[in-house]
Amino acid sequence: MNEYHPHRFGKYAEGQVCQYLQQRGLILVERNYRCKYGEIDVVMQDKDYMVFVEVRARASQDFLISLESIDRNKQYKIIQAATFYLQQKQQLDKVFCRFDVVAVKQQNERLQFHWIKDAFC
Repeated sequence: MNEYHPHRFGKYAEGQVCQYLQQRGLILVERNYRCKYGEIDVVMQDKDYMVFVEVRARASQDFLISLESIDRNKQYKIIQAATFYLQQKQQLDKVFCRFDVVAVKQQNERLQFHWIKDAFC
């Protein structure tokens, strides 16, 4: 990715996060799930857990800045969307779930990942 375009970089980073997590044993279930409550970037399976992943991608900022952008309001929207997702799939009372965050930054044409498991509940 030579020229920086925020939306394009975000989609690229989401794809790279999927690969990164799959290499660590998670199974991709769905990307970019949208409903009336909001969007979930990535849904993955990790053993007995359904994992709802929020991806925060920035070209060169500190990971902390990306992570701080997930405030209580954003967390609430993700939780609502995840609940709706589980209801739609009739899995609300059948699976454990957790909310992970993966911050991504690009430095010298390489992506760096900071994965926080169980980031909020």
